[in-house]
Amino acid sequence: MCFADPIVLVYDTIPLIILKTKPTSPQTIGRPYLVQAIIKDLEKKGGKSVAAESLYYRVNSGTWSSLGAGEIEGETFSFWIPAIDSGQIEYYLQAWDNVGATTVEPSSGYHSFDVNTLPPVITYSYPDSGAINVAPPDAQILIVFSTPIDTTSFSFILLPDPGGVVGIWNTGHDTLRITHADFYNETVETVNITYAADLFGHLLSGRNVIAFTTFAPTDPYWEDRFGTTGINNTIYAMVRDSLNNVYIGGEFTTAGGASANYVAKWNGANWTALGSGMNGKVNCLAIIGTNVYAGGGFTTAGGVTVNRIAKWNGTSWSALGSGMSASVYTVAVNGNDVYAGGTFATAGGVSVNSIAKWNGTSWSALGSGMSGVVYTVAVNGNDVYAGGGFTTAGGVTVNRIAKW
Repeated sequence: MCFADPIVLVYDTIPLIILKTKPTSPQTIGRPYLVQAIIKDLEKKGGKSVAAESLYYRVNSGTWSSLGAGEIEGETFSFWIPAIDSGQIEYYLQAWDNVGATTVEPSSGYHSFDVNTLPPVITYSYPDSGAINVAPPDAQILIVFSTPIDTTSFSFILLPDPGGVVGIWNTGHDTLRITHADFYNETVETVNITYAADLFGHLLSGRNVIAFTTFAPTDPYWEDRFGTTGINNTIYAMVRDSLNNVYIGGEFTTAGGASANYVAKWNGANWTALGSGMNGKVNCLAIIGTNVYAGGGFTTAGGVTVNRIAKWNGTSWSALGSGMSASVYTVAVNGNDVYAGGTFATAGGVSVNSIAKWNGTSWSALGSGMSGVVYTVAVNGNDVYAGGGFTTAGGVTVNRIAKW
């Protein structure tokens, strides 16, 4: 049962004093909701301090109802709002003193609290319950609930216990990540949720057990953690970000059975597309922070004209200037600078000869460039290394590898 903080209402010539009034939200379901207030007339003219009082409430922005006089004990007035199945209750208090002066609390707007009866359920788990051939070293289990969970009383058991089991909640308290030591080969692992309730006190409904079978690979050093469906064509590039998301590029059009045109992301559980992807092959990828750079033979990314190089910011694709005149085979990032190599003669309309630098605003050449294709680029501080089929760089004989 939830009690409101005291309300002090003062009438006549003495100014109104109001203490905290808003009750805790959300409220417990299944019984009326108690709102209490302390109402005082410090002058007490005419003998009786409070002549009349009423609490007004409405459910889900509906019609206002009045509870009339409250239960009185000294200067404390108690009002019981009838229980509802779910939704929001708004209310305010009005009182009159013996000379007919009225005071409304709050002076503007309404107090409110939420009521919800829907119990939480598990909406997603990784691995799926009943899954087989889960890679034994897979050191995470993911459980997603339909609503935030009271994590202070949540408990689970992982059997057989691989050791090092830790449950980590997201900030919304609706997703649990269980980390652990490596699983044993060819065992049935069971996650048994022994207690779970939401913030309203509703207990977990439906399944509370996730069971899956681990798999002993023929080579203990290789894992099939990306799903047996895999990728439907060749992969040419792969990078990983700080959150362990893996990005790939190549000639494929599906990843894990889902449509993903030439570029895709693995989040540890599922493959997803990056927008609508590209209209042609992706040869290379580079990543810094949340930005992913892709180069290849494509001319559009996410439906945007980009001409063989593009940036993904986590939400959408964008061009780097007007792009390149021919294919990009390698991309490297250093701070705000992006270096690209390939078979192109121009970048952003500037003559560059197979290698170029993007500074966030425009493309520029690295000297007079190369005499042939650049297949790979690496950056270390201010030094840029390039390898490929060229024999000269900036007019200097270098025979397929050079430093800028």
